Amino acid sequence: MIAPIDVALKMTNLKAKQIDDLLVLGHSTQIQRIQELLKSKVKCEHKSAVNSDEMVVEGAAIQAAKLGGYISKRLTQLSFRDATALSLGVRFRGNLMKVVIPKDSPIPISKQITCTTTYDGQSSMEIQIYEG
Repeated sequence: MIAPIDVALKMTNLKAKQIDDLLVLGHSTQIQRIQELLKSKVKCEHKSAVNSDEMVVEGAAIQAAKLGGYISKRLTQLSFRDATALSLGVRFRGNLMKVVIPKDSPIPISKQITCTTTYDGQSSMEIQIYEG
């Protein structure tokens, strides 16, 4: 449980002592041991969402306000990091997937890869996009 916290702190260039509030979502966050680990790593009170769907909707609304240019003192104090939940890639050589965008990449993101045709003179190709 501590490793994901360390990764999140590293990705946001924050130290644990800089965190004032922590909102955790998901059923496993209700486990007492998980709560103890969180409290030992991030020395602030954390809030467990009773209704995670509402928290996701609220986060989306706040992100939309920021992207739409709405500015308020509270919004400028919030930090969001949206990321891909799964790796995204293309199928190649049978049923193998070449990862193009790794899991946890920040959104929005743009990547380019070069694909070649199998045969000389081939005028089209089918590209299958996978996640996982």
